[in-house]
Amino acid sequence: MRIKFGDHLYVDTKVFRVKFSCDFSVCKGACCWKGIPGVEMLGGLLSEDEASIIETHKKELSRYSVEELQHYAATDPIEEYKGDKFTRLIGDRCVYSNYLAGCCSLKLAHRDGVIPFGIPLSCEMFPVIAYMDGDDCIIDLEEDREYCKCALVKGVEDGKTAFELVNGALRKFLEDDYPALENLVKSVRDGSY
Repeated sequence: MRIKFGDHLYVDTKVFRVKFSCDFSVCKGACCWKGIPGVEMLGGLLSEDEASIIETHKKELSRYSVEELQHYAATDPIEEYKGDKFTRLIGDRCVYSNYLAGCCSLKLAHRDGVIPFGIPLSCEMFPVIAYMDGDDCIIDLEEDREYCKCALVKGVEDGKTAFELVNGALRKFLEDDYPALENLVKSVRDGSY
């Protein structure tokens, strides 16, 4: 069920209700390197600032990628689709996926002070996704991928919802509209909505 919480903002209540806690020890960050059969995938959606930073530092960032992706990360790490910029996928793998380190190469570069962000905001928000439907922004949950089943189990064990997992990223994404979402969450939790 979708609920309106701003002028053009809607959220699916699954975001607040579904227990979800990433279990990297099991999935190894599969959302960054494992596609879905029959679905054309895009990499992480980048803001203009993120894309500019990656482009400026691409050679230095490439050394954090696994060897087979370093060439792509150093030369052409960004692709455009319908006016938006994304991290490049080679097959189904993001050029910054680093299964050997168990995390995003951009996160490693951030840790070393190379770039000012750890991972693109769209990646930080996963499994919560945001997309446009006309003038409306829809915030939804994409928890049904096979490799996310371990996160559903861990979410129950941890007692953590998808909203709690990505709360900080949603705050950054929504900026001034975040308090309205926070009030909605309280209403849903106490049963007054």
